[in-house]
Amino acid sequence: MARSSPTSGAAEPGSPTIVPADTDERLMLARELISEYGRSITDVAACSLVHQGFDDELAHLPGRYAPSRGGCLLLAMIGDRPAGCIAMRSLPEISARVCEMKRMYVKPEFRGRHIGRRLVERVLAEARAAGYMLMKLDTDTDPRFAAAIALYRSFGFIECDRYNADPDPKTLWFEKQL
Repeated sequence: MARSSPTSGAAEPGSPTIVPADTDERLMLARELISEYGRSITDVAACSLVHQGFDDELAHLPGRYAPSRGGCLLLAMIGDRPAGCIAMRSLPEISARVCEMKRMYVKPEFRGRHIGRRLVERVLAEARAAGYMLMKLDTDTDPRFAAAIALYRSFGFIECDRYNADPDPKTLWFEKQL
């Protein structure tokens, strides 16, 4: 799959710049954000995180999110401060043309500034540039995920059948044609 590198510059002071986690420093920031994300959902998704090998994922970033493996790991930066992250990985067990959105997280102090929207826009652009035809994601039904679910739906993600072995009975699965 051919890759291009869509860019997202900051439109105004305080708006996010979306950058790839492609240096040691950026990988460290991504690791911190993803770790914070994991801690923030431990009470509702602990079994899912264990099932996914979350600790191993953190230790080996970028892992399946590496561009060489059909993925990407992106940061939203406000100046030099990390505000959020998002990742994408290939799902070759389903099809070479299917990918999965993972680890979307915006730090609480940056919420309400459309950073999640900017991250989703960018990861969708990356997926299209990589030649994917379908993106999948899963999330939890806990009320704290309501804004994320609304965001996914606003981008045209629709509920779909289970595509992974997530053991959490409160998991919802979504997909979007690219």
